[in-house]
Amino acid sequence: MTERLYYTDPYSRDFDATIARVEPRNGGASVVLDRTFFYPTSGGQPFDTGTLGGAKVVDVVDDDSGEIQHIIDARAALPGAVPISINVPPPTGVYAISARYPEDLTPGGRSRLFVDQYSGAVLAAEGSRTAPPGSRLITLNRAIHTGDVFGVPSKIVMSLASLALVAQFVTGVLWWVRKRITA
Repeated sequence: MTERLYYTDPYSRDFDATIARVEPRNGGASVVLDRTFFYPTSGGQPFDTGTLGGAKVVDVVDDDSGEIQHIIDARAALPGAVPISINVPPPTGVYAISARYPEDLTPGGRSRLFVDQYSGAVLAAEGSRTAPPGSRLITLNRAIHTGDVFGVPSKIVMSLASLALVAQFVTGVLWWVRKRITA
């Protein structure tokens, strides 16, 4: 059960708390603290806003067990991107979230978020729109090879290039064998 500090001191703006649990939730995380000043939505009164560990709190929910869930939205780090997968981390790891912008044709998305599993804070965010040139070049290379860029003609050219490498190897071996036989 979360201790509700707002009943005893409604004017405080900062507090220390221990994180009891963090779970993935709709592209972000649900953070349960042992105590909180965040007032949850109830009776028509809106929830308190603010941040936890630098991550924006987008909702505060009072669940049936008496715990207050602080909903952190990792999507704010990559506005417009839609989360498509979340990898649940080992005890010492971070959440790895794959996201996709509408213009991304790659099935796995080209944007990544890394979220601390204990605080819900976004540790790193790399979007396909704002990635450094090296990452964009690697992503473009993959997109050309899979036909995400230029479609079927790109697939045909890359298939022929791959077959040309195999043909070079085979003809090289044949020339070498023929040369050894005639020598």
